[in-house]
Amino acid sequence: MHRLFSKVRSFVNYLNGVALRVDRVLGVSTNEHFRASERDPYTDSRMTAPPHHLDDSRMRRLLGYCLARASAVGNRVFEEHIGIPLALRRVDYTILVLVGANPDATNRQLARLLDLSMPYLTITLDKLVARGLVTRTRSEADRRSSLLRLTDKGRSLLREAEDIAATMETRLLSHLTSGERALLFELLRKVWSPRRSETRDGAPAKRR
Repeated sequence: MHRLFSKVRSFVNYLNGVALRVDRVLGVSTNEHFRASERDPYTDSRMTAPPHHLDDSRMRRLLGYCLARASAVGNRVFEEHIGIPLALRRVDYTILVLVGANPDATNRQLARLLDLSMPYLTITLDKLVARGLVTRTRSEADRRSSLLRLTDKGRSLLREAEDIAATMETRLLSHLTSGERALLFELLRKVWSPRRSETRDGAPAKRR
């Protein structure tokens, strides 16, 4: 655990550099993006002096903040290439990919994997079914679960989206070496799946 913690701490510092370099590469600033959405129309005028950059150095020590900064840039890339052109939200695309790779996956499996509430997932699936992208069949083994499959229309849209996804992050990651990219994804996977080494009640698993 100590080695993992050290890696995560180094990863936080690494993400700080990534966020700054991404801002420069894309010509945008995540700080500016957030401030623009929060401007007060009564105080924001041409007569107002431009605000100084906020000091977020204390926040940059927090993994969640660094992930949010990186996610904000990634979200804009997704919206530009897939979200707006194909009318797909990130959760919609994720579900299409998972169902396409796992025919007859259940709604409960998706909720557990993506950490979504059942009501939210049900509403999301309702919309995908209404668009003719997914079919939903009641499971005979567990009547509380539904078996999910892509329709022909869903498979066609997914192919189009995955073709775009294969290259849409090229510019975003262009300033990272292949080794840095591999390390980035490896550490992220370790951060989101710590429960594999824990018991169901959250206590550390006993080593055999």
